[in-house]
Parts: sequence; C-alpha cells; structure tokens
Amino acid sequence: ALVAGRLGRSVAERAIAEAEELALAAEGRIREPRRLLALRERLGIDATIPIGPRLQTEFRIRGEELRKRARKQFESAYRSLLDASRLAPTHVRAMADAALIAIEYLQTDDEIARGRLRTAIALGEKQLAAAQGDEPARARLLQAWGDAHEYMGLLCLARDRDPRSAQGYFEEALRIGPSARPSVQDLYLPRCREALQRRN
Repeated sequence: ALVAGRLGRSVAERAIAEAEELALAAEGRIREPRRLLALRERLGIDATIPIGPRLQTEFRIRGEELRKRARKQFESAYRSLLDASRLAPTHVRAMADAALIAIEYLQTDDEIARGRLRTAIALGEKQLAAAQGDEPARARLLQAWGDAHEYMGLLCLARDRDPRSAQGYFEEALRIGPSARPSVQDLYLPRCREALQRRN
C-alpha cells in the first residue's frame, strides 16, 4: 500500500505540473513558438491547428482533463497511504505522506491529517532516540520526521490560518533537515512573517 500510494502521488504530481504548463499556454503566457509546438506534438493535438486561439483552447481542454485525472490519482494514492498507515501504525513516512495529499492536493480531511502528523511527529522522535547502527534507515526516518513538521506547518498556515504555529513547525523542519527544504526557507517562512506583520 505504501509503494502504491507513493507511486500514485508521483504520477499525479507530474500530471499537475503538466496541467499547470498547459494553463499557462492557454492563457497566452507561453509565447515561444518552439515550446508551443512541442506541447502540441507531445499531446497529439492535430498538427494542422496553428498557434493562436484554437490551439489555446485545445491546451485549456487538455489541461482541465489532466487536472481531473490527477485528482483521481491523488484520491487513490491517499486511500493507499491511509491503508499503509493503518497496517503499519508506526510508519512515520506513510502517515506524513497521507497527510500531505490531504492538505495540499485534496484539501480535505484536515483533522485526519492533523492526527496522522501528530502521531508521526511523536513516533519519529521516539524512533530516532532508539535508532542505532543503520545510518541509511536513520537518514530516511529523519527526513520523514522533518517532513511531518513541514506538513504540519502547511496545515497550520494554509488551513488553520495560524502563521505563528506554522512558523514554529517550519523552523523545526529546517533544524531537523536533513535536506535543504528550499520551499520552507524561500516560500513558507516568508509567508508566515508577512502574515504576522499584517496582524501587528
């Protein structure tokens, strides 16, 4: 269930990225002819449709179809990861990844996500304290534990509108690492600071 969930999430993320590119093309914000023609060819759109409004309409339709397909893939991945977290109730990664899909992509089940993340954060701390010897396994656990803090920060910021709590989780995610977390440093923390300044 964990492998299926993570694979499904990866496929859905790629579909969303492509849908976003098509949205830009449909809005006329991609202007390079070579890139537009490459998009047309990649999607199998009739080669006789020239660059212009008709092609933009095709891009919009294909992008909407991709978004719908991606949502179904996210829903399937979410169910798989929830199953994985039930089957392996001490698996920090499964809990964190299920929560991320609920928060960022499906925007649903906030309390389920919160519960999974609280459990993942508590379990990660205990498991790291007990971990010995296997450095690759410890590094994976550390990454999952840091991710759980990052995703809790996202929940606090995007769903609870609580930038102060979010800031604390994001700062802890940066402290934990082990990856650089540029989205936390360059995007989420500045949003927290801006929101807090507006309140003062």
